[in-house]
Amino acid sequence: MLQAQHIQVTVTDITGIQLWTANEQMNKGTQRITLPASSLPAGVYMVCIADEQGVQQTLKWVKQ
Repeated sequence: MLQAQHIQVTVTDITGIQLWTANEQMNKGTQRITLPASSLPAGVYMVCIADEQGVQQTLKWVKQ
């Protein structure tokens, strides 16, 4: 991250059902976000990260 900011992380299944969400304050630099891997069964999930300015990135996560 180029500057400190508030982000929202959302995990959904492939049908779009929201399974987990977190609001985090992130500092400048490289950050790590811990996902709820142990509480979800194997499958395909979408991880959406959105910042205060409305910039959003969605990643596919395959849990085996």
